[in-house]
Amino acid sequence: MISTYRAVLAWLSIIAHRNKDKKPGEKLVSVSDVVKEHWATYGRNFFSRYDYEVGIIAAIGVQFCNIF
Repeated sequence: MISTYRAVLAWLSIIAHRNKDKKPGEKLVSVSDVVKEHWATYGRNFFSRYDYEVGIIAAIGVQFCNIF
């Protein structure tokens, strides 16, 4: 749950920074605009973590061995 709050705060910070020089009445930068700009520059990418899976697999292996 804490990571959700951090993600929301991160996006609010990004949007606030991107819109800080906007004059009243100008179109504000949205999350969609930021994401599309990122994709145009760097391509669509994603991040996956695999380090936590090692511990889970090891724990399951130990439990499996204890059964037999």
